Parts: sequence; structure tokens; C-alpha cells
Amino acid sequence: MDNNDKKVYPLLQSVERALNILSLFSEQQKDLSLSEISRLLDTSLPVTLKYLNTLQAHGCVKRAPSNKRYSLGYELIKLGNLAKNSNPLKEIAHSVMARLSNETGESVYLLVPDLPFYQAVCIDSVESPQPVISKFRMSAPLYAGSSKKSILAFLGDEYLQSLLSNIELIPLTKNTVIDPDLLIKQIKEIRACGYDISIEESVHDAGAIAAPIFDSYGIVGSICLFIPLYRFSQERKPLLIELTLKATNDISKLLGYNKFENY
Repeated sequence: MDNNDKKVYPLLQSVERALNILSLFSEQQKDLSLSEISRLLDTSLPVTLKYLNTLQAHGCVKRAPSNKRYSLGYELIKLGNLAKNSNPLKEIAHSVMARLSNETGESVYLLVPDLPFYQAVCIDSVESPQPVISKFRMSAPLYAGSSKKSILAFLGDEYLQSLLSNIELIPLTKNTVIDPDLLIKQIKEIRACGYDISIEESVHDAGAIAAPIFDSYGIVGSICLFIPLYRFSQERKPLLIELTLKATNDISKLLGYNKFENY
């Protein structure tokens, strides 16, 4: 279906505002006060409180008795797990991820884009049997780290500009790319070579090699090989890149992607 043929349906403002409240929370901003939420939404305190009370009654937010600050509720964990487990990509990719982990001895993660919130979330993993110092971020902004930028690179220039216009590039570590011009340059490089390598861009003491996954319609996610720095030697990189690309190519083929038909 052409984009021009898609029907545009009116949005229910109350639902949209409630979802906007949920989208205010992030890895960098895990809790907010009533006044902060009211200010960010440009809505009066009484109206904001009504929305928060409704979300709290349904378990979507919770309020800490000690400081009266709001954070995301446990109901969202249940819904998130349902969404993860209902994604056919997870079932298709898991055996290939297990193979990649076995070949490299490292942890492998499967990420998908969360487009409205300009982030990617992990929906499956195969953990390394070897020691791991730092934990992989299960969700992070699309500009932070190779697993996320491998997705961002193939969402198109319009989406990239939307991200740069709508969210602040906040560093997760000293190596997080927060310069828009440098990010755009890196995105072009990822498109050209089909993978990305990052060192301590989203967590300390670890690097990653990641590559995108496609189906017949376009980008659907990425595979990330997560490697502690003390095992991330220059000698290993060529083989790790080769194995990661083979894994993502195999998953993409299983999803019906044919690079010759799609370009």
C-alpha cells in the first residue's frame, strides 16, 4: 500500500495525553514529580493529577510515598513481556543467536525499534558462559551504541531528522555520540558497510558489534554481539564481524528478505 493511500484516523486526545505522560520517563529520567510532568506536558496541575491517578489505578505508574515522585508501574512490565513474546522475530532469530554465541563465546542480544520513543528495546538474549563485567542496556536511545545505531541507520533520513529535532542527545557514557554532525556521519558509514562497532558508548567496560536485520518491508531490528573490553582485541574483530554479519543475513533470509530484490 502506498503511503498516500493510508487512512488518517483522528486521535483521542485523552489517550494521547496519557501515552505522552508515559513517554516522559526514560533511562535518564526514571522518576518525575507532579509539577515536572505538568510543566513538560504544558497542562495544569489538576488535569495532570487526574491523568496520573488514572494511570496509577491501572498500574501503569506508581508514586513513591517518601518523595511523592512518579515512576513507571509494574503493569507495563507485563505488557512489555507480552509484546516481546508475541514477536515472531524472536522465535525465528533465537537459534541463530545461540549459534553466534556458541561460535564466539559472547553474549548476543536481539533489539527492535520503539519508533515513537526514539529508542530500541531488547526482546531476546543468549548470555555468554564467560564472565561479564558490565550489563547490557535492555533499552536505550537509538543514537547510543552500535546495536541502536544499526537500526537508526536504516530508518531513513526523515526519521533521523525527526530524532534530532525531538530529543536531546544525552550522554550515557563519555563515549556516547551527542554531536549531531558526527552522528549523521556515522549513520552514513553504517549504511555503507552494513555494521557498526562501538566502544563504551552505552555502558562502561564493554564494546559491541552490531548489524541490522531486515524483512521484505525493511528494517526490523538488529543483532548485537556484546563483548567485555578485555576480550575485545583487534585480532578478534575481523572474525567477530564476519560471524555477526552471517547471523543477521541468515535471520533476514528467514524473514523473507532478499537484498537483490529489495535494492
